[in-house]
Amino acid sequence: LCSSCDLLGQFNLLQLEPVCRGCCQEEAQFETKKLYAGAILEVCG
Repeated sequence: LCSSCDLLGQFNLLQLEPVCRGCCQEEAQFETKKLYAGAILEVCG
């Protein structure tokens, strides 16, 4: 998540922030519909 890139400064890793921003995903993208390759449905009872 891109919010993780904001934390790099706390660890003296600001030089990595441009790389982090180049490959991170915004949180808003995770709130949209997620697609999965498959699922297992278990019915208990």
